[in-house]
Amino acid sequence: TNTHDLVYAGLNVKVIKAYLSEKKKKKVATDGTVTLSSVSDIKKYDDAIKWGSLHAGQPLPSDYREMREFIEAYKKEHKVSFHH
Repeated sequence: TNTHDLVYAGLNVKVIKAYLSEKKKKKVATDGTVTLSSVSDIKKYDDAIKWGSLHAGQPLPSDYREMREFIEAYKKEHKVSFHH
């Protein structure tokens, strides 16, 4: 039912990374303990953006490749926090 789509070439990667940085905090307990979202939860946002770009026939901005680095760094962060 949507009649509009994103302008994928105009996406601001810094804003997306800032948004995902907030989304990686699944919940914060009253004692301040943070539960992180799974890597797959965060990756779904990236997958959705890439899928939308492909189906809209619009390229992503050249700096979107930073998202791969962001997700790889999150995988390491999640692994370290999970094992502590």
